[in-house]
Amino acid sequence: GESSFIAAEVGVPRYTGIDSDPTWIKAARDSSPDHFRFHLGDIGPTGHWGRPDRSRLKKSYLNYQFEPLVSEKAFDVYYVDGRMRPACALVAFLHASTREDTEEEKSPIVIIHDYYHDKMSQNCSECRKFRWQYPYHRIEEVADLVDHSGAMLAVFKRKKGVTDGEIKALWQEMGLGDT
Repeated sequence: GESSFIAAEVGVPRYTGIDSDPTWIKAARDSSPDHFRFHLGDIGPTGHWGRPDRSRLKKSYLNYQFEPLVSEKAFDVYYVDGRMRPACALVAFLHASTREDTEEEKSPIVIIHDYYHDKMSQNCSECRKFRWQYPYHRIEEVADLVDHSGAMLAVFKRKKGVTDGEIKALWQEMGLGDT
């Protein structure tokens, strides 16, 4: 989505994105540098804000979470916006862990958009806490909140000592929900 336009503007050297709307992907691809890669997360027909109209095909949620990572080496930064944010953030941590060697490499920066934080967002007059954001905070079970914009952008690093198994267990609890 819009994150691809921002990445192009600041000159990101390697970008892989996913969206559930083929029209939006075409628009992003047409206006982005040639080295940017885009994937369709086919979650079926969507309605307002890309929310799936049908939730019968839960396996299609897996396509959305994993498709952009299948053939990619780990990233230094993963930016999570759009559908299934908590699950996608957890998948980002697992992706880096399985493709890197050192502990630092296995703990990339994961940025989540629309992450309302009770303490850090309180001075933001435009920020509101929505019910659909409640599951986002489960990420703090396995990751440390290391920075916050004061508005709705949160930066995470994997907690020291957290295993891939613990991340996978949390992902299995919430991975097929559209949060």
